[in-house]
This record gives sequence, structure tokens and C-alpha cells, in this order.
Amino acid sequence: MDKGETRTAEETALAEILVALVSRYEQALYNPMRSKPNELLGCLMEEHALRQRDLLDVFPTRSRVSEVLSGKRAITKEQAVRLGHRFGVDASAFIEMSG
Repeated sequence: MDKGETRTAEETALAEILVALVSRYEQALYNPMRSKPNELLGCLMEEHALRQRDLLDVFPTRSRVSEVLSGKRAITKEQAVRLGHRFGVDASAFIEMSG
């Protein structure tokens, strides 16, 4: 990968195939739209090393964050928008889709 301009045509083709395969794998396995909103929030909190108190700008109390993370309470549309802005993802990822 570090060869840049000195790569052979075969190495370039192989690199493009590998990038495509990794991308397809990640989209299939880590697609946030497949996750439940509370699971996505938990993963993002872990990834960003956040605690419940770090989300008090989105949720009114730490207990509310706990209820959302456990699946006992849904994320509201307003909270979804705030979370989307905070984590740089589409707010719809935090809305439970029925069906």
C-alpha cells in the first residue's frame, strides 16, 4: 500500500479488490441501520469513552440514559437529532423502526 506510484498494475488491482472486500464486509457487519438504537448508542459511547453523565446534554438524567441503553425507554426524535449531531451519524439510526 505504501508503494504509491511504484506499484505494479497487479498490486494496484489487488489493493482495489481488498478495499472493496473490506468495505463490503464492514457494511454488512457494522451497518448501524441494522442495530437497535440503544445498541448503537452503547457502541458509540464505548468507542468515544463516554459515560452516562457525558450525555446529560441529550438526556435529562443519568437514569434516563440507563433506561435507553437497557431498551426500557425509546430515544425521542429530539434526542435522536442531538445524538446524530454529536456522533456525526444520521438521526434515523437512533429511531426504532417498527416491523
